[in-house]
Amino acid sequence: MTRLTLQSVLGRRKQATAVIGRLLDSLDAKLRVEDSEGRQLLGVDSLTPTDLQDHERSAVTVDGDHLGFVCGPAASREPLAEVLACLAGQEAEIKKLSAEILNLYREINLIHRFSEELATLLDTKAVAEASLGRACQLVKASLGFILLLNEESRLFEPVASIPAGAAITSVAGKGLIGAIAGRGNPEVVNDVRSDPRYGSDDPALSSIICIPLRLKDQIRGILAIGSEEPVAYTAGDLKLMTTLALQTATAIENVILHEKTLEAAKAEALQQTLVEVEEQKRKAEAMLLNILPASVAQELQQEGVVQPMYFEDVTVCFTDFVGFSRSTAMMAAEEVVQELNKYFTAFDRIVERYGLEKLKTIGDSYMFVSGLPERRPANPIDAVLAALEMVETVRNAECSGSGVNWKIRIGLHTGAVIAGVIGIRKFAFDIWGETVNLASRMESCGEPNRVNISERTFERVKNFMVVEPRGRIRIKEGQDIAMYFVEGVAEGLLMDRSGCPPPLFERRYRLYFKESTPSFPRHLLTST
Repeated sequence: MTRLTLQSVLGRRKQATAVIGRLLDSLDAKLRVEDSEGRQLLGVDSLTPTDLQDHERSAVTVDGDHLGFVCGPAASREPLAEVLACLAGQEAEIKKLSAEILNLYREINLIHRFSEELATLLDTKAVAEASLGRACQLVKASLGFILLLNEESRLFEPVASIPAGAAITSVAGKGLIGAIAGRGNPEVVNDVRSDPRYGSDDPALSSIICIPLRLKDQIRGILAIGSEEPVAYTAGDLKLMTTLALQTATAIENVILHEKTLEAAKAEALQQTLVEVEEQKRKAEAMLLNILPASVAQELQQEGVVQPMYFEDVTVCFTDFVGFSRSTAMMAAEEVVQELNKYFTAFDRIVERYGLEKLKTIGDSYMFVSGLPERRPANPIDAVLAALEMVETVRNAECSGSGVNWKIRIGLHTGAVIAGVIGIRKFAFDIWGETVNLASRMESCGEPNRVNISERTFERVKNFMVVEPRGRIRIKEGQDIAMYFVEGVAEGLLMDRSGCPPPLFERRYRLYFKESTPSFPRHLLTST
């Protein structure tokens, strides 16, 4: 460790040095700080005889070592000398602690590198030889050996020794080494032959470090190193060797486990890999199904592409919140997202119950389609029922006083579309055609909390629904289009409200479409 000097203390404590410098400048008394050789470090360049008192120099001392002096009037120099001594003392402690930490780091780093070395060895003898070699590098030793217990003979038999070929055999509980192994605690013995446990089977050593090796919580071996010449092994040596022995025992246990269970581990690893692959596949498929219809996702997985599809009969629906832009101007961003998520989550559940296909959301607009990818003649009925439920969802939120006071317009049109998957990144399933445009116009020409349908959709639902004709209304393109508001289910189909769906509605649905109603708006059973 380098010698501590007052100059090095002031150099490292720059902030404190600057404060001392300013203090010296502000004092009336003239003071100067010198190193042990009398060279000026701080303060005035020179002191006149009139500036000096009887004791013109106060020493700055740490642990009896003179680091420098403070020159000047006694009343001022002595406190400054004490401050500098305190700073120097702290610096000395830091240097001492740093040295200890550095030594500890070196030991830890050495053990860590050795641990990495052991991890690459898959043979018991190789592990034992590497451990002994490293042990003799860390502490002074002329003899070392590792013994492992033979389960049949119950003798500790050598697997490695330094020098190689040393004939050493021990029985648990017999001799010094056997006794230490029997107790199970590591020991340092610096006068081997004076130890009462020393026996004829023990090696002729003067000093020894002996550490039992625990495998699966049982003493299964011994690591011992020693010297024929007297050596004063320390507690630090014992601690270091105990750490090395622990690593050795762990490495040997890993080797034994590796040898016994290699094939089983391979089979288990393969099975785990298959499980993980299957789980990742399941997640990928679930994610794909979240953005594509099942049949489209299957085609994309199998073929890599999705061919455009023509659907001659589907019902397209658009929704839009009335006054959304105006109301959100007064809301925090997170509130807008929370409200939209609340409504669109409810819409998702409705769409799922009716077996419809959600296409996308655009801002506050929600778009779904009925009748694809599975063609279903009942698609206009299912779409209108789902739209009525969406209106009721919004109306209930409005009446409950929770959230924002939004209203919704919904428009539907029935006709032909082309469907397909576009893009290679963030691809999406979408539909195109005049039917889509007219469905959008039905929404924009609607009214708050009303379901507006085209004449073509009306022709398909008129035997199930009550509608309010609106006449012909001009749309943005300049066309006059007949439109209708859906009031609800035909009264004649609600005469018996004992079930959901009502028996008469279900009967007509089955008669027309040869299948059961997927769902039904419960609020229509209680409306008058």
